[in-house]
Amino acid sequence: MEHLTKVQLQNRMKNNFVNIDNPDLYIYRVFKVNRLIEMFKTKKLVLVKPELWDDPFENFLIKSSTPLPSGGIMSFRGVADCFYGQCWTLNQESDAMWRIYSPDKNGAKVKTTIRRLHKAIYNPNNEFASLSYYIGKVMHMTEEEIRKMFADPDFVTPTVLDHSGLGQVLTLLLKREAFEHEKEVRLVYRETTERYKKDQNIIEFDIDPNTLFDEIVFDPRMSETDYEMYSNEIKRCSFTKPISQSTLCQAPNLKINIYPQSSVY
Repeated sequence: MEHLTKVQLQNRMKNNFVNIDNPDLYIYRVFKVNRLIEMFKTKKLVLVKPELWDDPFENFLIKSSTPLPSGGIMSFRGVADCFYGQCWTLNQESDAMWRIYSPDKNGAKVKTTIRRLHKAIYNPNNEFASLSYYIGKVMHMTEEEIRKMFADPDFVTPTVLDHSGLGQVLTLLLKREAFEHEKEVRLVYRETTERYKKDQNIIEFDIDPNTLFDEIVFDPRMSETDYEMYSNEIKRCSFTKPISQSTLCQAPNLKINIYPQSSVY
């Protein structure tokens, strides 16, 4: 294996940033508290197969098939079976974020950058590194545009047969316009060895959460008792960066002046 300098490593990684102009932008993700604490203790980041993502219109490649000249049908599932991903957002915070990803009021939001998240799983000693580690900003199209694109053999054939993996990755970065408000960023890993198993829905990467994350913010609806308990447990994992509870749901303490300052009584 060649020795890579820092600049060479950065250049190689740059090629795996998809639809991203500034890799130093902050990104955010809400984890269930028990999952976050487990991550700090095990120092493992878990990516899942895209088929587990929520939007039923996603994973076009996995769910697609094509007729063969012989009369048979070929499924693309095998092509996509070696991909794993994790979803993040450029949105710092919203009420919808907490309600969707922390429905039981037991979530915690972490903050990092696009570059740092990608670097956390990137292994320069992997001879297939440039074909394996991707991060990209989700692109949005109308449902009609997506259907037309996947019905076009001039698009589908080179996409499916792209040995770099980028073609398949691009299909994992497409969503309908209705989801544009999510400002989603996806970390994608393509397993190029026999390490994965077809029935294995997750894959783990060694990370240092204390280096990866800049801050932790707990659900604004969480009880004060739970907040104190969980934040102390995170601190016991040697996390020294800011920990707080979101103030999104706090009523503002406004000072209202009914009369002008110059009024005389």
